[in-house]
Amino acid sequence: MPDIASILVFPFFLLFIRLGAAIMIFPGYSDPSVNMRVRLIITLVISLIMFPVVQDQLPTLPTETSLFVQYILVEIAIGIMFAISARLFMSAIN
Repeated sequence: MPDIASILVFPFFLLFIRLGAAIMIFPGYSDPSVNMRVRLIITLVISLIMFPVVQDQLPTLPTETSLFVQYILVEIAIGIMFAISARLFMSAIN
């Protein structure tokens, strides 16, 4: 029987990493006037809301450490790409 870490915690962690990386660079949220704790709470709430929707598409806990690190780095890169594209869009509008 699979444990709770592979079914719930790791996929939630991946989602939280992606959204956290995006919100730290997103226009509006990345301003120094927005407290770091507020950004963390926003990321946590959005992750909790989105997790049931995307849970089936997220991978389970890998057995190899290299794959674990690869998942984390890919999620950070995707989050940063989302935020950079939003910044470029806002810059183009401006």
